[in-house]
Amino acid sequence: MTRLIARVLATLLVSGFVTIQATPPDVVVAKLHVIAIVPIEAPPLLVHPQDDADRAALTAAGLSVPDHTGGASVFLPFTPNPAVNAASAIIGLLSLVGSSAPGKGDVLTLTKEQPAAWMPTRQLAQRAAELLTATGRHETFVVDGYARLPIVDRSVNNLLENWYAPVRQWYKSDVSMVDYGDQPALGDAVLEVGVSNFEYASQRFLMQVMVKLVDPGSRKVILRAREFSYPKGQSLAAMLQNQGEPLRELSARTLETLISKCLQDMALVPH
Repeated sequence: MTRLIARVLATLLVSGFVTIQATPPDVVVAKLHVIAIVPIEAPPLLVHPQDDADRAALTAAGLSVPDHTGGASVFLPFTPNPAVNAASAIIGLLSLVGSSAPGKGDVLTLTKEQPAAWMPTRQLAQRAAELLTATGRHETFVVDGYARLPIVDRSVNNLLENWYAPVRQWYKSDVSMVDYGDQPALGDAVLEVGVSNFEYASQRFLMQVMVKLVDPGSRKVILRAREFSYPKGQSLAAMLQNQGEPLRELSARTLETLISKCLQDMALVPH
């Protein structure tokens, strides 16, 4: 529980901010009519069993079961993760502050392949399209597929840094890291949608939604925003009933609220 509280507090320190150019967001978005939306690949969902009932539920769901040392499990096809270190988590979250330029080999490639596991950013992209269209000010479309993170080692290691570090780098970069070379006309702007801190622990669902608005011509970032939440659920065993339906429903409700807040922060939809 201490590690969970530390992680929540650290994330709250850096969530909800919007970084922009000198022009106010409402002035920027008033000029945008057609917006393409791109889901960014999401990290695997970590779940932390607390007792034998949780572990039995994981087994029944066909998921990896960790040992009794406080390890974590993830939805297939991923493997168990060691216990999270709160100090390292805080450092990782605070590294979202600031901006950067993409490095060599940091390109995210668009792919039409099906993701290997449950990936919520496709759902988020569809919801963003609905919210933007409902304003009557924008035409939107979600690109086919998703932007695959530049990760060589796709295993689940301590802190998921092989996943979270590329997500942070994508969010901080002042130039889009997505390769849109073979993509047809993308409209007036591209909205890139990603998630981080996607984890169920101590009956709390930790999740952060991150969005970036990009000029498709220059690839420069126009606006970016992120919002965080940690809604209360039930025991992991209860949340995994009916093939994880309670967990998925809590995730869907919360993620939809977060994407709405991000779009409001960027003045793309009204408050």
